[in-house]
Amino acid sequence: MQGNVRGVLLVSACLVTGCGAGPQVKATPQYKADSLRDARVLMIPLAVSDELGDARTGIVLSDQTRSLASDVACKSMAEETSERKIVCVDQQSIAHTPAFSELERRFALDQPIPASLWQSVREASGAKHALLFRPESVSSSNDVSRELKGSAGALVGGGALLATSAFVSVIIGASTIHEATVSTTELRYTLSASLVDMQSGQLLKVGVHSASDSRKVGRNLGFAEPPPVAPILEKIMISLGEKVLAD
Repeated sequence: MQGNVRGVLLVSACLVTGCGAGPQVKATPQYKADSLRDARVLMIPLAVSDELGDARTGIVLSDQTRSLASDVACKSMAEETSERKIVCVDQQSIAHTPAFSELERRFALDQPIPASLWQSVREASGAKHALLFRPESVSSSNDVSRELKGSAGALVGGGALLATSAFVSVIIGASTIHEATVSTTELRYTLSASLVDMQSGQLLKVGVHSASDSRKVGRNLGFAEPPPVAPILEKIMISLGEKVLAD
């Protein structure tokens, strides 16, 4: 697909400079306004090259995680859209065909997709367009800080200050404020999306979007466990997919 270069450039620029809070989408010259109206669009699950990871990016994603996220995202978009019919793979026998598996693998690896492969998937799904997603990057960060816990009113007046390695307590009568150790782990994913006319094999739109979530625990040693991955991926695919499909 000639449009692949445009997709790579958009994704690369966003990864280097950042693309703001909202999904960033670019239409190619092949895209025409209203071309998606009343059209059937096949949403292909988040594509990686292998069952437990992705050779192009090195990102590890299990089949269960990406399938769960893709199913929820597709059903959500199918319920929200009215001008087109979103075809979800879990509703189609196409998910178990060699052509579909090969399409996912080639897209995940950024390899050329033959016209015959597009035709096989189009005929099996009954959709003219395909909406594809793949991971681009993942990052995590850990932060250990101290937070005051308790009643702010306890700071008013005099009292005894007790200090330990774990926390600081200000005791006034029955009221106590603790300065507790808090560990926060944040996880951020970036996904890209491509909208393709399966009849011609032309790339119509490309997009990229990032989202994150965090988990906070009271802990003196070690870091908080990362948040679940599937909800982060769902959120990205829904926001990015809706923006790509909008005229």
